[in-house]
Amino acid sequence: MNEKNKKGMLFSGIVMMTIAIAMFLILPQTVVGKSNEQAIIGAYSEDTGGYAKHPADDSSGALVVVVASKYNSETDAYNIRFGYSANSGVSWQGFEWVASSPNEQDHPDVRILHENGDTTRIIVVWQERTDENNPWKIKASTKSYSQGSWGTVIDISDIYDQNDNMYPKIDVSLGGSGGGQGYYHYWNIVWQREDDSNNWGVKMYSRYYTSGNPTEHINDIVSGSPGSYRHPAITCTLISGGDCEVHIVYDAY
Repeated sequence: MNEKNKKGMLFSGIVMMTIAIAMFLILPQTVVGKSNEQAIIGAYSEDTGGYAKHPADDSSGALVVVVASKYNSETDAYNIRFGYSANSGVSWQGFEWVASSPNEQDHPDVRILHENGDTTRIIVVWQERTDENNPWKIKASTKSYSQGSWGTVIDISDIYDQNDNMYPKIDVSLGGSGGGQGYYHYWNIVWQREDDSNNWGVKMYSRYYTSGNPTEHINDIVSGSPGSYRHPAITCTLISGGDCEVHIVYDAY
């Protein structure tokens, strides 16, 4: 192949790549369920309307739940949208706002918790701020699966904290045996927090209860100084006695 043909093929490849990238960039933001190749939340989806981004999901048996940050025309902001499938993701229903608010909401996560064997609770966490001049806070809300409304928004991070708290992840577990007071419910939530020196660390919120008001703790997992630690994830494993052993991973710079 002569040099002229090589250059022509290279130029054609660059043009085609540029066109492909341009087409990708102008596509509407839509959360897509890959298992069945259908759009779930966002433009041209089963839950039509504003664009959607940053989805998360969880499943238990045939129940699959999904959340995403979706544009809400009534609040003129991105709010957290919820939907569920009762048939392993074949079809979706129950679309609703978790906490409709004029505040900006983003990066949700969701878990299913079977409480005492008779109540299936959905727990959603997200980050929220009033505007770009104010810091992100970590919030949460819950509801009983397929019935009732979302509960009062729970402040997970300190509401007086003037630094950003971002990218929450949650895992839950149910321990113990025998029903009633023998069951222990655990929520464990991690996120990254910026300190006063603009370094990032990891914090964890723990929630433990059997009935009534829960016992709550917030702990520093790793400090942001002198390093920087971001994008944590969490899982918890039941161990003997019904306790919850927590495992946390994160980026370390």
